[in-house]
Amino acid sequence: MKITSKGQVTIPQDIRERHGFLPGTEVHFEDKGDHVRLLKGADAPRRGARIVAHMRGRADTRLTTEEIMALTRKAWGDARRLRFATPTPSWHRAILAGRVV
Repeated sequence: MKITSKGQVTIPQDIRERHGFLPGTEVHFEDKGDHVRLLKGADAPRRGARIVAHMRGRADTRLTTEEIMALTRKAWGDARRLRFATPTPSWHRAILAGRVV
């Protein structure tokens, strides 16, 4: 089996039938380093799970969970006092930068 110049591969008919790969079936590729897995859409990790997995271990700050929660609570309290229903982009940037607004 070869990959075409467009990066396409034909999944053999017996595998498509056995696993229910019909035309239009959503699929997801999982890179495992030395091999790649093809998953049907229902079996594929949801977007949120993929984002969390991607971000896990990438923090560049030494704040504890308690410190992060304290910053978040203070900023939300300030926002409520100023009658903002949702945080503003500058508020969000300040929290991410570790500054209390």
